[in-house]
Amino acid sequence: MIKRTFSTLFLWLTIGGLLYFFRAPAGALLILLLAAASQHELYKMLEKSGHQPLRKTGLLLGILYLAAAYLMPDFDGLALGVIIIAAASLFLKVTDRIGTLISTLSGFILIPFMLHFFIRILHLSADQTTGLVLAFWVVVLVKFADIGAYLTGTFIGKTKLAPNLSPGKTWEGACGGLVLSALVSANWIWFFRDLDYFPSNLTPAIAALIAIPVAAVSIVSDLLESAFKRKAGVKDSGNTIPGIGGAYDLTDSLTLSAPLAYYFLLILIS
Repeated sequence: MIKRTFSTLFLWLTIGGLLYFFRAPAGALLILLLAAASQHELYKMLEKSGHQPLRKTGLLLGILYLAAAYLMPDFDGLALGVIIIAAASLFLKVTDRIGTLISTLSGFILIPFMLHFFIRILHLSADQTTGLVLAFWVVVLVKFADIGAYLTGTFIGKTKLAPNLSPGKTWEGACGGLVLSALVSANWIWFFRDLDYFPSNLTPAIAALIAIPVAAVSIVSDLLESAFKRKAGVKDSGNTIPGIGGAYDLTDSLTLSAPLAYYFLLILIS
C-alpha cells in the first residue's frame, strides 16, 4: 500500500509537471510512451497465453499511428495499419497465421487505437491547451473511479462483481467508484469554472452525468485487462511501477473509456 501510494503521488507530480511546462506536446508524448509500453506488455501476456503476435510489427505501427494522429490529425491510419498487419501475418513465417493476425490486431486496436482518442481530445480546440485540460479532466474522473471502487470495496464490498476475472472487485465498490467519479468530475468543473478551458455548456451537472457512463466503461476496461492477466497466469502486466505493476495496469481503465469521453466532448463542442 505504501509503495502504491508513493508511486501514485510520484506519477501524478511528474505528469503534472511535464504537462504544466511542456503542454500539449508533452501530453501527446506521454500517451505515445504509455501506449507503447502497454502494448508491449499486452503482447507478452498474449505470448504467455500461447499466441504468436507480431510484437515488433505491432509496436512500430502503434508508435507511428499515435505520432501521425498528433502531427497529422486529419489522417486516419487505422485501415493502413490493419492492412500491414494482415499482410505480415500472411507472408511472415508463423505457425498460426489467423491466431497471429488476431492477437497482433488485438494489441494494435485495444491500446494505440483506443488511446489515440486522447490525442483527438487535444485537437478538439484550436488552442491545444484547452484540449490538454479536457484530456486531463477525463483521466481524473476515470482514476477517481478506480480510487472510489478500491476504497468502497475494501470497507463494505461483499457482492463479487466478476469473481472469475478479478475476485477483489465488488458491485459495492463499482457503485462507490461511479459516485466518487461523478462528484469529483462535477467539483472539478465547478472549481475551474472561471477558466476558459471548458465548454460553456459543460456544467457541473453535465460533468457528473458524463462521468457515470465513462467511469462504468472504465470498470469494463479494467476487467478486460484482468481477463488477459488471468489467461496469461500473471498478477500484473509488468513490474516497471512499484506498487502498481506495469504500464498496462496504469492505462487499463483508460483504453475503453477514452473514445466514449471523446464523443461526449465532441457533442458538447459541436
